[in-house]
Amino acid sequence: MAKYESSIKIVNAPAEAVYERLSDLSILQEKLDSLPEDKRQEIQQKISESSKGMLSLDSIRFTKESASLDAMGMTLTVSIVEKQPFKLVKYATSNSPIDMKLWLQMLPKDPNLSRIRVTLEADIPFFLKPMVGDKIEGLAEKIADALTRIPY
Repeated sequence: MAKYESSIKIVNAPAEAVYERLSDLSILQEKLDSLPEDKRQEIQQKISESSKGMLSLDSIRFTKESASLDAMGMTLTVSIVEKQPFKLVKYATSNSPIDMKLWLQMLPKDPNLSRIRVTLEADIPFFLKPMVGDKIEGLAEKIADALTRIPY
């Protein structure tokens, strides 16, 4: 498995708040369900354009412990497989053409700030490496950057 790590990022929230937000995926379903229709259509259009019509917003579902996506006749699932309160949330894929694990490690920096690092491990088959290897390489850093912008 190839392993990719982000640099350490600073999040403007305590580690406890970061952990609570990232360890309960059902919050995302609540946000999705509460989207106004115009915003929902805007997001749907972006998803459709970026996936060349293969994905829809309605094919995405969240529970407390998992996120699922129906695509190309199959259901891809990312599930929380390990939690260490206020320190770690570990996710893993199932039904995916590429087995992946994602660790979100957090540590307090001070009472109102925390540090976060993203580690991504991917089992990329030899024949897929030329197509996806470079894209996965920067993914850990992009995820870490995105996590710094979430309101906790």
